[in-house]
Amino acid sequence: MCWCPFGNADGCSDPSHFVSEAGLLTIRGPLTLGFNATCVANQQPSCVVGPIEDGFGLSYGSDRVILVSSDGICGASEADPAVAGGAAGKQVGVDKFLQFSPEELPYGGSWKLCYCAGFDSPLDQEAQNCVSEADFTATAGFLTVAGAFPGQVINCTRNEACEFNLPGYSLNAGVHKIAIRDESSGSCGDFLTIDTATRRRRDVAANPYTPTGVTQDGELAFAIEPIQALDAFVVCFCAPSPGGGLCSTSSLSTYHQTIGVLDVRGATPNQQFSCGRGGRCTLEITGRGLGVSDRVKIVNSTTLCSGEPQETGQRRQRRQVLQVLAPR
Repeated sequence: MCWCPFGNADGCSDPSHFVSEAGLLTIRGPLTLGFNATCVANQQPSCVVGPIEDGFGLSYGSDRVILVSSDGICGASEADPAVAGGAAGKQVGVDKFLQFSPEELPYGGSWKLCYCAGFDSPLDQEAQNCVSEADFTATAGFLTVAGAFPGQVINCTRNEACEFNLPGYSLNAGVHKIAIRDESSGSCGDFLTIDTATRRRRDVAANPYTPTGVTQDGELAFAIEPIQALDAFVVCFCAPSPGGGLCSTSSLSTYHQTIGVLDVRGATPNQQFSCGRGGRCTLEITGRGLGVSDRVKIVNSTTLCSGEPQETGQRRQRRQVLQVLAPR
């Protein structure tokens, strides 16, 4: 740094006026990667990003990186607490690479890589390097992770075809699939056959399910054949690792991501009711996910539920409000 004193007759208006050497300023940090790193959610065996080798004053093996939202600001935005160690971040390896284990990237999204090169910001309360978000000031690049978003609840009705969309990031109808399993049958990603995971139910014979396409919003569209069971099924998502082959059609082993539940609601079948002719009758109907806004119609015992309501003389039975006394 070159110094020009205040009050200099020349006004410090020209580079030649800075005649005294004041010291050396070192700015440590990486250059931004010349590419966007890409991985998939729960990538097996790990997601490797790098090498981070261009920059100045880097200390491989001790420098750290946090992931903030893609529109965040390094040095100001908080780390995403659900990925890559949260605020603690990830250490840059001595080989100049970042390595994320499957559980550190549990779902799809896009993040900015914020780098701390052994820096302690004077703006935070900590007296340690690479502890607060203010220490991670340099943008090292971006990481895109393909996969569905977590915490999804898919509501279907018993004995009806179910259509729904799954949101996520970088989804591909030709690559990604879902599989459902009983809540008590292992875990997503287990080496468990899919038919065993659903206790060989005939009404889920099409499991695993292939998307019918991608919506304009980038969501995967699915259409599932009617399911008879009143139950909540765990939804497992398959996003194959780059070069890792296709989603399995027989095992949960490639369906590593748990993204939510598929809840099949409706009335319990084969319930028996008796009413007295000409009198008022209250039907106590049990089932799963029933509500007072649901409705019921009465058909002849030989008519399918999709048929016309039962007629008495010239009067057609009106649909009655369903009273739910024991929802599950």
